[in-house]
Amino acid sequence: MNLHDWAKGDDGKVEVWPLVAFETLVAHGRLCGLKLRYLEQPQQLTSGESSSLQLVMTPEMAQTLADALVTAASQAETGQRQSGAH
Repeated sequence: MNLHDWAKGDDGKVEVWPLVAFETLVAHGRLCGLKLRYLEQPQQLTSGESSSLQLVMTPEMAQTLADALVTAASQAETGQRQSGAH
């Protein structure tokens, strides 16, 4: 996925929300669950509230996601600008 494929606001900037926490679980002994807690509104930061998204995936998809996040973190630490889809 290229940056131009990401959702954008009225100002043309990519819409992103700050991730504040995450949780994992193993569902049914076979699937990987991921709960992402994020902020939709600035006031959530001071109120302690957050929104969440719960996902489930195969172990293979979880490993691919983990690898992609490690790669993105390494690129961000060195200032590289790249994106990818999996």
